[in-house]
Amino acid sequence: MKVNSLQDLAKLQKTIADKAAEQAKEKAAAEVAKRQKDADKSLFTRAAGAVQPLPSGRK
Repeated sequence: MKVNSLQDLAKLQKTIADKAAEQAKEKAAAEVAKRQKDADKSLFTRAAGAVQPLPSGRK
């Protein structure tokens, strides 16, 4: 984008700020998705606690 006047500079500054805000939103959404994935992955462990396997019936 070529800047010919101060108005163009203001538009450029707004465009850059908008892109930065959009990237921040995407980063936040990715972080929320990662936390949700981790929470889903450890759901059983958090609900039931530490478990031990049953002893084998074979002798």
